[in-house]
Amino acid sequence: MSYLTASHFDEILTLPISLPETELRRQRSIQIATFPVALGQRLELRSLTVHLVKILTPGVAATLDNTVLGLCSAGIIVGSMATCVIGNVIVNDLGAGCWRSDQPVIITSPGIYRVLAFNNANNVDLSVAVTGSVKFFS
Repeated sequence: MSYLTASHFDEILTLPISLPETELRRQRSIQIATFPVALGQRLELRSLTVHLVKILTPGVAATLDNTVLGLCSAGIIVGSMATCVIGNVIVNDLGAGCWRSDQPVIITSPGIYRVLAFNNANNVDLSVAVTGSVKFFS
């Protein structure tokens, strides 16, 4: 059995993921946070919530560019492709979608990880907000 000592506690950092309500144009993404992970470090996604506040283009039925990403989504991405999303949260209607905490996302591979929010619609602009947190172990 191990105990949490003061020196071990000092190596743990909880960092926020926060995007206040923002206009997200069609087929665009916005970077919310960046987390560099070095060899021997660990990053855990603790929570992630995407709030689709409103659709800013009235009277238009949204058509999706890629059905896997839903109307709006957010997740951790490594590299530059949206197909490399880790811990992705998808929202298809107005309201909020949450990452399921029973499916842990633990990152131990060195690299630069970014949190992005995506508007996957071809023809509508959205108003979105994203909240969450990650725990960083040195």
